[in-house]
Amino acid sequence: MGSAGAEGGTAHAAADHLTRAEQAAAKAATSAFRAQVTHAAEQLSASLVTIDASLSQPDGSVDSEALDRARAAFDVVRVQMVDPRAASTQGGTHLLSSALWSPSVLAMNHAALAAAAPILTVVLDRVILSPQAIALSAQRSTAWISRTAPSVLAGSTSFTRGDLQATAVATRAAIGSLEMLGRLVAPAETAQVIRAGDLLEAATSSPTATLRQVMAAADVLAVHLGSLGGDLSGYGKGALYQ
Repeated sequence: MGSAGAEGGTAHAAADHLTRAEQAAAKAATSAFRAQVTHAAEQLSASLVTIDASLSQPDGSVDSEALDRARAAFDVVRVQMVDPRAASTQGGTHLLSSALWSPSVLAMNHAALAAAAPILTVVLDRVILSPQAIALSAQRSTAWISRTAPSVLAGSTSFTRGDLQATAVATRAAIGSLEMLGRLVAPAETAQVIRAGDLLEAATSSPTATLRQVMAAADVLAVHLGSLGGDLSGYGKGALYQ
């Protein structure tokens, strides 16, 4: 899993031709992003166990704080759970998503989800992405916001503005992990991505933002992330990720 290099195009730089600064920045990007995913996975796993314990009590009421933590953590790792590198989680992804936003589904499946929680943590800890793959992962998170925002703002889904915001915050954190490398190899595009990420986070956190504002911010960020992903192709291959 540690060899993601030039997904989606020809590498701009060979690993053995990177400067020391580029090598260090590529390693830092991968390490920072991995830490974000691992932290969210651990929070999700622990929250599922707490939820199971609360629903197993005589009154059968869910621990609402644990549920909120689980939802926020899932918003961070959603894209990773449907990534080919985390294929073993795909079967349970839909169930987990349904359960966290549906009380009836959660009531029927909380024990199974809690039992699978340690496996979830192990699998997601193996998500080790190249800088280019991190940019593309952030782009997929942005696409989820674009797909989900219309139903959220129309009130026709169990997802909320909070889920849009949490996903935008996670996307901005992923962008942050790329900043050092991006400023070395593509400073102008990196600055555009950072600016667009900030605008999307602001739009999703505003209770008065319109659908058009959220969608426009997501679309702009997706375009710039695609460009940055191309710029980062070939940075951090092979031994850099062992």
